[in-house]
Amino acid sequence: MICGLEGGYRRNLKQVIRVIGRAEGVREISALSVLVLSHGSYFLSDTHVTVDPSAEELAEMTVLAAHHVRRFGIEPKIALLSHSNFGSSPAPCAAKVRKALSILHKNHPELEVEGEMRGDAALDEKVRARLFPSTRLDRPANLMIMPSLDAANIAYNLHRLVQVRRAGIT
Repeated sequence: MICGLEGGYRRNLKQVIRVIGRAEGVREISALSVLVLSHGSYFLSDTHVTVDPSAEELAEMTVLAAHHVRRFGIEPKIALLSHSNFGSSPAPCAAKVRKALSILHKNHPELEVEGEMRGDAALDEKVRARLFPSTRLDRPANLMIMPSLDAANIAYNLHRLVQVRRAGIT
C-alpha cells in the first residue's frame, strides 16, 4: 500500500489501521523509515507515531522493526539511541532506554542490540569499543531506535534536508 500523496501522516495511518489492522499480538503501531545511502541503508524508528514511548513500547518497536529489516534481507544491527552513552546519565529518558535494553536482552537474546548510546557510538565502532568494550554490536548499527518522536523526526528530516541540498534541489 502506498499512501501519503494526499493527506497527513496520521490520517493515512488511521486508514491503514482500519483497512489492514494490527498483526496478532502487536499492542502499538510504530513507524519505520529507511534511509538508502550510497554506503548502505539505515532504518529509524519511530519517526512518526509514538510521541514518548515507554521502555516496553521501545522494546516492542525494536522487535517489530528488526523483523521488517530482515524482510529487506538485511541482518539488523540495533542501537537504542539516547543523549547518553551506556549509563552516563541518570536522566529519566536515558533510564527508559536502558530499561528497554534490559527487556530486549531478557526476552529477545537473539537480537544484536546495544544501548543506550549516542549516534556517534552507534555508527562508529571505534567510539563504541572505547566507551563500551563488551558491546554486542560487531559493526555499525543499521537500525536506530529513537527515544522519542522528537529525536526520530528531527534526525530523519535533517538527513532529508542534507540529501536535498547535496543533490542541488531547492
